[in-house]
Amino acid sequence: LLFAWLCAAIGSYAQGTLQITFDDMTAGGGLGPYPAVPNGFGGLNWDNFAVINGLEVGPSYGYYTGVVSPSNVAFNMFGNPSSIAVSSGLFDLDSAYLTSALNSVPAQNIQVQGFVGTTMLYNNTYTVNNSGPTLINFGYTGIESVTFTSGGQQFAMDNLTVTVPEPGTIGLLIINSVMAGLCSLRKGIAKESKASEIVR
Repeated sequence: LLFAWLCAAIGSYAQGTLQITFDDMTAGGGLGPYPAVPNGFGGLNWDNFAVINGLEVGPSYGYYTGVVSPSNVAFNMFGNPSSIAVSSGLFDLDSAYLTSALNSVPAQNIQVQGFVGTTMLYNNTYTVNNSGPTLINFGYTGIESVTFTSGGQQFAMDNLTVTVPEPGTIGLLIINSVMAGLCSLRKGIAKESKASEIVR
C-alpha cells in the first residue's frame, strides 16, 4: 500500500511540458458533427472547444491553413468564449498556434486572460489571420484557468503547449522522506525474516 502511494505521488510530480496536438481525437469532418474536447484530455478541463479535421475543409478557411500537425485542430464553438483549466494545482500556458478560422474573417483579435480563482494575472490580446497559423508564446505561469475571447468569431488552435511545474523543495522532501521510510521498512522486514529463519 505504501509503495502504491509512493508511485502515485511520484507520478503526480512527474508531469512536465506537454504538447497537445488534438490528433489522437476522432474529429468531425468538413460537415460535422464536431466532438467537444472532453474534460481530462491532456490533463486539462475544457469548455466550448471542439475538434475538426482541418484538412477536410476548403483551403480558404483557417481550419485548413491553421493545421500544424495533421490533421486536427481545436476551435471555439459558435465563436463563443472558451477556456481551459486544471482540476487542482496550477499550470503554465506556454504557447499555441492560433488562426482566424473563417474565410470571411481574414484577421481577428483574440483576448487571452489567465486566472487564479477569480484574480486575473494575465490579460493580452493577439492578432491572428486566416492565411496561416501564428505562434503565440504566452508565457503565462502559475495559473488555474485561461479564457479565450474572440469577439464572436471562430479561431483554430493547434499544438497547444502547457507545463505542470516541477515539484518544489517541500514536495521533493516529502517524496524523499517516504522513500527513506520505505527502504527502512523493507530492511526491517528483511532482518525479521532472516531472524525467523535462524530460529527455525
